[in-house]
Amino acid sequence: KLLATVLGDESGSRLYWELVDPGLAEQVSLSHCEYNGSGVMMTCLSCDPDTAAENLQRILDVYRGAEADGIAPEELDQAKSKLRSRIVLSS
Repeated sequence: KLLATVLGDESGSRLYWELVDPGLAEQVSLSHCEYNGSGVMMTCLSCDPDTAAENLQRILDVYRGAEADGIAPEELDQAKSKLRSRIVLSS
């Protein structure tokens, strides 16, 4: 969940700043779903069909950057705070 929040939360994530903030996509997210003994990470993108391939490359660049450079401690702290807030607000 932390990785999905850092990379693909609906606001303030790496994908948000790469695609939504500059107006290249209407929405982009990375979700994590857990199953018994397995799980899945799913990326969703809403954009002009003419820019889909270009935006897909941007998404892959964000993921490769996270793989190569890791996640900054500040990003992890922010993601933890977001997740804690959501737990409190949902209860």
